[in-house]
Amino acid sequence: MTSNDVVEMCNTLTSEPITELNMVSNGINIDDVRRIAAAIESGKCLLTHLWLSGNKIGDDGARSIATAVESGNCQLTTLWLSGNQIGAEGARHIVNAIVSGKCNIIALDLRANGFGIDGVHHIATAIESGNCLLTRLWLSHNKIGDDGARH
Repeated sequence: MTSNDVVEMCNTLTSEPITELNMVSNGINIDDVRRIAAAIESGKCLLTHLWLSGNKIGDDGARSIATAVESGNCQLTTLWLSGNQIGAEGARHIVNAIVSGKCNIIALDLRANGFGIDGVHHIATAIESGNCLLTRLWLSHNKIGDDGARH
């Protein structure tokens, strides 16, 4: 998928009643994810389910998605970000957005990002805050180990 394709797709997201978008393993880069996040944040996007797994968006991409999620305009209830090389900082941004009080996400997939104990600590702290609506959370393959599981 080219960047021009992503621009066109984002234009469509803000002008048509699309509620689900699957962009798994499409070579989405940081500029592309920023465009997608801007569409979500615009208030004109009706997406409730977004699959971005396998695109290697990293911490910067996670930060962009988090900003959109906590904007107050986000309609997402399901967010799939597995296999995106999201580290502990990216995980922190995502879960802080989820507990911001402006978010409707109930299902979050963060599998296979490798954020380790620090990332799971951020996630556990956010969940314990009492502001978390998550009912489904996937964290496998993140180098959490026994110490991380204790969080």
